[in-house]
Amino acid sequence: MYNYAHYHNYKEKRKDNHIMSNINNINSISKYNLDGFYSRTIADDIFANGNTELTAEAHEALITLCSFRNVLMLCTEDLFTENSNFHTFLNVCIQNDLIENLLEEVGLPSLNLHEFKGRYFTDRDFEDGDTFEYFCTCCNEIASIEFDEAFVHTMNHAAEMLILIQEYLYHIDEEYGTEYMQFNISKLIAAEMLFLDDIIERHSINNEKETK
Repeated sequence: MYNYAHYHNYKEKRKDNHIMSNINNINSISKYNLDGFYSRTIADDIFANGNTELTAEAHEALITLCSFRNVLMLCTEDLFTENSNFHTFLNVCIQNDLIENLLEEVGLPSLNLHEFKGRYFTDRDFEDGDTFEYFCTCCNEIASIEFDEAFVHTMNHAAEMLILIQEYLYHIDEEYGTEYMQFNISKLIAAEMLFLDDIIERHSINNEKETK
C-alpha cells in the first residue's frame, strides 16, 4: 500500500504531470500535450488514500492509458488522417507497442492492443487514387478497398480498441478498487454512460451464467 506522504513525494519528483519520467518506453509520448484529455483527480485520490495495492508506476501507466483512450475517443478520425493533430501519437502508441510495453514494464497484464497493428488504413494509402491495393492476411491474397470503405474500416477498429481498453480497465477496477474505467472528462459524459453501462451489464450477465 502507498500512503499519501509517499505518493506526494513521488508526485513532486515527476517531471510531467501525466507521463512517467522514469520509463523509457513512454518518452515518445511525453512530447504530446495531453492536458484536458483526462481529469485524474479521482484516480489520484483513490491511489493517494491507499485504497489500492497498485504501485505508483502502475498508477501512472494506467493514467497514460486513460489519456490515450480519451484522445482516441475525442479525435477518432485522427487515426485515419495522417496530417491531423494526434495521428502520430495514436499511431506510434499502437504500431510501436508503446502502450503495451509500458503496461508490461510496470507488471500489468497485456492489453493485446498489438493485435491492431497493421489492421487499419490511413488517408496516405490513397495518395495515388481512390482505391488502395493491399495484401489481405485473412484471405492470403491481394485485395482492394475504396477510400470511404477504408475510413469506415478504420473507425470500426478504433471502436474495437475503445471497447478492448474499457474491458481491460473494468477488470483493473474490479481487482484493485480503482476507477480508471471512468472517462473523467465532461466532453465524454455521453460516451462514458454508453461504454460503462454496456460493459458492466455484459459482465453481469456473464457472471450470472457462470453461477448457474
